[in-house]
Amino acid sequence: MRAALDTNVVVSALIWGGTPFALFEAATAGDLLLYTSPALLEELRDVLTRSHLASRLESRRTSIEQALALYATLATTVEPATILRIVANDSDDDEVIAAAIEAKADIIVSGDRHLLALGQHMGIRLMKPAEALREWQNG
Repeated sequence: MRAALDTNVVVSALIWGGTPFALFEAATAGDLLLYTSPALLEELRDVLTRSHLASRLESRRTSIEQALALYATLATTVEPATILRIVANDSDDDEVIAAAIEAKADIIVSGDRHLLALGQHMGIRLMKPAEALREWQNG
């Protein structure tokens, strides 16, 4: 299964673990292919520099750079040809959609209500982390 993870899911996996981190474990096992883009990696860097998240990384004995490197090794970076305006309330969500389209992803995993409200886009299903994990586990 091919998946593009929204930045909120990646942050959750890196900071708190849980279900989003289980998606990382599936990617490590090679059963789930993750995709990102330069814009999404930059957004991830920006979010992780917020003081409360950076201190949480420090308490886990890791750094922003190590967290970024971990995700960069798990996800293949694609360069979307175009970024279309799709999500009216949050243009950052258009970046994850563009990466998913470029990667020919099956799913986009997000916790963002604006993005999830789409349900699907161009045959790419949008789902919460728990739904994606169940989908992967059920093969």
